[in-house]
Amino acid sequence: MHPLAPPPGFTLVELLIVVAIVIVLAAILIPTYAGARRKASESAATLHAQTVRTALNTHLAVNPQLTATSLGTLNCTAATTLTASGLTSGSTGNGWDAAPNGSTCTAQPSTARTYRVTVTYSGGTVTVP
Repeated sequence: MHPLAPPPGFTLVELLIVVAIVIVLAAILIPTYAGARRKASESAATLHAQTVRTALNTHLAVNPQLTATSLGTLNCTAATTLTASGLTSGSTGNGWDAAPNGSTCTAQPSTARTYRVTVTYSGGTVTVP
């Protein structure tokens, strides 16, 4: 090594510039990531509410002897199968899967033949009429 050549490695200023760039990028990306997570939770809650409402309304259409008022308000948080005689635990394809993790679901009669479903999740509440 030549005696007048600078020592190998990075200077303190170069390292501080790199750290500053990383901090700026993190400041931009962290809120974007949080927004994406929030939007994903809302979408999952909406999808679950729509699935439950469609399953219940279809079940009522196929079984005219049943009404939404006869079934009453339902807890739709757990996976459920719809049968001609009522509701059973677990989903075998004729019902719905469990609500998204950490959320709760309630289906309330809207009319005698339809349901309104509300899903409450960590970021808020979604209601599908």
